[in-house]
Amino acid sequence: QELRPVTLAANVTAGLTIGWLTVIVSVSLATLLFGGRLSPFHSNGIGVALIGSAIVGLAVALLGSLPGGVGQIQSAPVAVLVGASYGVVSSMPGTAQPIAGFMTVLALVALSTLVTGAVFLSLGMLRLGRLVRYVPSPVVGGFLAGTRWLLPSGGVGLMSGVRPRLASWQALFAPTLVLHWLPGPQLG
Repeated sequence: QELRPVTLAANVTAGLTIGWLTVIVSVSLATLLFGGRLSPFHSNGIGVALIGSAIVGLAVALLGSLPGGVGQIQSAPVAVLVGASYGVVSSMPGTAQPIAGFMTVLALVALSTLVTGAVFLSLGMLRLGRLVRYVPSPVVGGFLAGTRWLLPSGGVGLMSGVRPRLASWQALFAPTLVLHWLPGPQLG
């Protein structure tokens, strides 16, 4: 099949757009996951997220059954992993080296990725995808609502330096602090 210049230009534009968005999403999610006590390893976390996105994208493109399918790391599992990594890092002894927290979170991410992949591969091989219809809608809605709260509140917390809670709402709306976090939701 002949590739016309218009089709080639559209494909290149789509590829560049998807690539740029994947970089932005990867950096944003790595910033959430490797924040707080893990912030000294922020650049390492971004590298891991970018490599992970590249692997996911290649796997979907080469092994997926949907032509033209696009894959990237997802925000909902990262929101859950942020809570888990916070719990893991905060439960480590005070004498632990910071690198131990980073490596533990990397192991947590790798293990959860492998287990999730194995479960979905098993479901696909056994043709059990139709079982998803038995998951109650309120459960799915609650999960999505929870992750959609965790992501923006985590982002505002990173931009402002104040953890969003009921007790800190007045501090978040202080005139000097609003300038730190208000542009974020506007650009997203």
